[in-house]
Amino acid sequence: MTTEDKTKSDRLFYLLLFASLITAICIAFTSGATFDSGDGIEHYLIARYSWQHPKLLLDLWGKPVFTLISSPFAQFGLKGMFVFQALCALFTFVFLYKIANIFRLNFAWTLPVFIFFSPIYFAVIDSGLTEIMFGATLSLTFWLLVKNRNIAASVIASFILFVRPEGYLILPLIALLLALKKQWKALPFLFTSIIFFTAIGYPYYHNWLWIITNNYKTNGDVYNGAMKSFFHYFGKYNEIWGTIYSLLLLTGIGSLAFAIPGIISKRKESEFVREKVLLFMGSFFVILVLHSISCSVKGFVNNLGMVRYMTCLIPSSAMLALIGINRLSRIIKKYPAWVLYLFLLIVLLLIVITPFRQWYYPFRPNNEEAVSDNMSGWLKPLLNHRSICYLNPCITTAADIDPYDKSVFLMHGVNKNSIRWYPDSTFLIWDSHFSPQEGNTSLYTLLSDNNLKLVKVYRYYNETEPFDLWVFMKKAGSSLTTGSEQPVAGSLTIETVAAPWLVKDFYKGDSVSFSTPPGPGADSSMLSPAKSPSGKQSLFYSQDREYGPVFSKKLAEISDYRNFGMLKITFRLYPCNSMQGVKAVAEIKQDGKVIAWEGGNIPLEAAPNRWNTIKMTEIMNIKDNLNETGTVNFYFWNKAKTDFYIDSVRIGYYCSEK
Repeated sequence: MTTEDKTKSDRLFYLLLFASLITAICIAFTSGATFDSGDGIEHYLIARYSWQHPKLLLDLWGKPVFTLISSPFAQFGLKGMFVFQALCALFTFVFLYKIANIFRLNFAWTLPVFIFFSPIYFAVIDSGLTEIMFGATLSLTFWLLVKNRNIAASVIASFILFVRPEGYLILPLIALLLALKKQWKALPFLFTSIIFFTAIGYPYYHNWLWIITNNYKTNGDVYNGAMKSFFHYFGKYNEIWGTIYSLLLLTGIGSLAFAIPGIISKRKESEFVREKVLLFMGSFFVILVLHSISCSVKGFVNNLGMVRYMTCLIPSSAMLALIGINRLSRIIKKYPAWVLYLFLLIVLLLIVITPFRQWYYPFRPNNEEAVSDNMSGWLKPLLNHRSICYLNPCITTAADIDPYDKSVFLMHGVNKNSIRWYPDSTFLIWDSHFSPQEGNTSLYTLLSDNNLKLVKVYRYYNETEPFDLWVFMKKAGSSLTTGSEQPVAGSLTIETVAAPWLVKDFYKGDSVSFSTPPGPGADSSMLSPAKSPSGKQSLFYSQDREYGPVFSKKLAEISDYRNFGMLKITFRLYPCNSMQGVKAVAEIKQDGKVIAWEGGNIPLEAAPNRWNTIKMTEIMNIKDNLNETGTVNFYFWNKAKTDFYIDSVRIGYYCSEK
């Protein structure tokens, strides 16, 4: 490569690097959610609160090196973590570009595209996960090895163990390379991090073997019930690389594999062959194969088959794909120069658009984040001097809770005996994801405990993506610890929640309230004075009444009715029996026919023989154009033929800004 060609390559590289970095930061600051609301949030929380709780810097699950380096960024919240991830990606670009130039590979300037726009890498940047930093540390180590700075490479490589567990797969490859290069002095430095953290952790753990005894990989539970096929990750190629990228990757692997015998026999051509094979192709296959085995063989290693694990091999994939491009370019060079440039342009464009066509983009709050965010508005003002027990990390970020504070309990194996030790007025928040699985706490345990009072239930509105939060409060006088009850005002409230991205473009076009007694001329046959929160009357649905009154509103009475699309309904409910099969129905009638119908189930958690406040959201699936002759109807369908009372119905009619 001439000096002029090198200058052009540098310019193109830094242009793509800058464009990728700006894209990453823009997406991070405009996205409504993080890609990973589980482990990604946990890693972020450990980093954020490590300054207040220094013991977290030695948390092996959190990865001490990742925690230490990311912690300054974590102080600025999740957005700060996204910036940290973008910077790690930037360093990965730079080190791999330097290596590619040492390997004398053409088109090295394309590397930012192969790395950043790999679908899974693109997604994980928008999270607090450790895979991106692993790639940056790996790239730095490889660059030092290629530069023959072997002792420095060994020291850096040793710390990979405390960034990601895949480091245990990489160190043997590096040790083998050093042995082949007869760099015996560098080998002992592969133990640097072990010695360092053993010494740092001893004053706290008082155990020279604390790295082994506290390692979750050797002492944690094994997920035997989540086995996948050995070819699980091969089938996910489109989510990891995309089609074009995968073809280039295979070309690079094939080119390198078939060239090995010939290159080894010719010293001049064999320059860096060991580095290419052991570092890049070797790391690619050990990570891919070991993860494939661990997700398909019971009891091997904890692995749920998550695609995000493959982010670790993207730096190696990028270099192998670049080798594939160089191989293909030798064939294309037989044709006019414009053919090669057109080929590169098409390849890069197809790779760039791939992540934007994945299921996760744009990044939006999932059901757990939506429900937790909704609950946090009620919860945060009540947390002052009150203990809380929960497990879902989305609650932590939504309510801005320090999960390592002494007033916070994690919901692991909660039972009647442990509940007695919680202070009075403690909130226990059971979620339908983490609590029964990781927490091993059943909802029945909490519902059947007389020391607890159910105060709130939040549920995702879409029953095909179920998620619940049940908020209990510890009653006064039932604790073995000192304290007094802090009451929570209001009756039991059960609320269905829609994701913010579904409702953010809606504004209230109108609202109406219906209370008893009704106005003159209304049907009063269902009115009953037996139960009423106001002390007057309520609507009584008996076993022989399948339908009751219809609450109707003309579309013409709703501002901007042509863009109407959502109802928010609040009402008081007094169930006498189970509400199984009872629905709250919203429909739109127009030109003598029903053009949209949504029927949400009344929450079964409504406490019997007491008044409950129910809040529901109905997003209408409207396919026809609306006109002023239409009506929006809401009614209760007593399909189960049970007894219940209804009062204080309030309906909000929402129109879209689109």
